[in-house]
Amino acid sequence: MLRQRRFEEENYHAIFNNGKTLRFAIDPSKPILPLRYPEIEDWAINTICLANCSWCYVSALKTGINFDNVVEKIQDYFGIISLNHRPTQIAIGGAGEPTMHPDFPEILKTTYDLQIMPNYTTNAMHLSDRVVDATIKYSGGAAISCHPHLKKVWTKGINILTEAGINTCLHIILGEPGSNDEFWRIYDSTKNIHYYVVLPYQAAGRAKKIDAEKEWDLFFKEALIRKPDDVSFGALFYDYFLRNRDIMAKLNMSQRCFRDTVFLMILINCLENQAMTYHQNLMIKHYEQFSSRRQSIFFKFI
Repeated sequence: MLRQRRFEEENYHAIFNNGKTLRFAIDPSKPILPLRYPEIEDWAINTICLANCSWCYVSALKTGINFDNVVEKIQDYFGIISLNHRPTQIAIGGAGEPTMHPDFPEILKTTYDLQIMPNYTTNAMHLSDRVVDATIKYSGGAAISCHPHLKKVWTKGINILTEAGINTCLHIILGEPGSNDEFWRIYDSTKNIHYYVVLPYQAAGRAKKIDAEKEWDLFFKEALIRKPDDVSFGALFYDYFLRNRDIMAKLNMSQRCFRDTVFLMILINCLENQAMTYHQNLMIKHYEQFSSRRQSIFFKFI
């Protein structure tokens, strides 16, 4: 998929090509300003999940639901927005296990047909042939959550996706005791992974408050030694990096790069108080007002 986006007022011009975005300042002497229409959006299509993670920040449950008429809602809303205003990519996840939605393959196709590249996060428990085939045809890639109690599941999932030639990222939550060691064990024992995405533990949903920064300190101490080029960091590390600017400098990251999130993130995680509920009669002006405050937004298709 090849697309261009251009916003004169924001001094922004971008070329998107199959998951990679090149960004240019129209006037190189001036900065690129925050976008009213973001590059990346996080979509939730259900609240059901069977993983039962004790640290789930959205409190997804096996008694959750799949939202109705998601395909129609995507068509009705994004179909009336100009191509220049549509995001280049979306991440499906956000509130549940997306591959459990019965319309998931059609959701991927519908999004792709609107020239928006769909990606998704999964616990790998439901990677059926139907889901994998749709991922090959219509998705830019998938991220597997590497939860310790599901190791056999996500190990199998990695094999399924990588053998199918799908761009596969791994999401690894950093914060609980031993999670730093577990990250590097996963990193050293897996192959054909597009990116290893480190996500900070969040004390939200079912997750209890812990001293997560001890593990973060250990991780970045090792990362500064190894300096891997296939590791990405969740946007919620932003405050941590502001308190540890030496790490940002040594890893060659800019504050702006992290603030805008879209320049660094593979898949975005949003807190509940940043969420936006989707209604079929949502007006474009509401979309503009919300997205002007951040470079990525979160839709629930309820």
